[in-house]
Amino acid sequence: MAIIYVPDDYTKIQDAVDAASPGDEIRVKDGSYNEAVSITKDNLHIIADGSNVVLDGETPTTLSEPAFHVSGCSNVKIEGFTIRHYNTELFIDNGSSNNTISQCAFSDIDSGIADGSGVSISNGSNNTISHCAFSHIGNPTGATGVWISFGSNNTICQCEFNNIEAYGVRILNSSNCNDITKNRIWNSHNGIKIQDSHNNNLISNQIWRNTDTDFSLENSNNNLISRNLIDSDTSQVFSINSSKNNSISRNMIRVDTRTDAGVINILDLSCNTFSKNTIEELTP
Repeated sequence: MAIIYVPDDYTKIQDAVDAASPGDEIRVKDGSYNEAVSITKDNLHIIADGSNVVLDGETPTTLSEPAFHVSGCSNVKIEGFTIRHYNTELFIDNGSSNNTISQCAFSDIDSGIADGSGVSISNGSNNTISHCAFSHIGNPTGATGVWISFGSNNTICQCEFNNIEAYGVRILNSSNCNDITKNRIWNSHNGIKIQDSHNNNLISNQIWRNTDTDFSLENSNNNLISRNLIDSDTSQVFSINSSKNNSISRNMIRVDTRTDAGVINILDLSCNTFSKNTIEELTP
């Protein structure tokens, strides 16, 4: 295993990735890097070797590609970067699996491009996003903290989502068996949406001060929403539409009736289970 330093050995992160072999470690020192890094090799570990390692997609040149694009590879680890001003800031696709993104900060998507996101997973499995922060994801037409499409068995854990325009987490298009655990989502439009996807676990998250819906299920079956702490100012805590055999249990819910918040909107309650939840209504 070799250790490659940026900018000592290579001035650009992409050049270091191109020179690396599977199993190598790339350490990036403090500084601002205006790059779109493509990764197609297995077993690379790319680490921010400092407290102020920034990938900036706007200065000096506005970039259209993600800061990191992990495509068709596995066991890549990306750790400790601040990433800002990209349309999508980190993209995992093309069957990529068993990759880990940790301790990164994603922010400042404001370009107006539809469906921007902090992290996007498309056709990827067994990837982990952990201990990351997402803030000011402000694209007005669908910005999301983490977006998963056609991806299964991925994990999002212990991340923070603050001031997200559309969704903290959105899972759609047959994305099954994903675990969304121990995250915090607040001051955003919506919390978590599951669409056309099944057997996902949404457990032990903290959701508060969002403006529309905290949990939304649409055409999605056999999902578990359990042990979440919800302090709701939204129009509805749960919205469940055309979905069956979902279990909503053991959640602690505080609803502020002064803001016209509602607990649940389920079109067919008989097809889902709502049990052992604790609901507290705050009144004037």
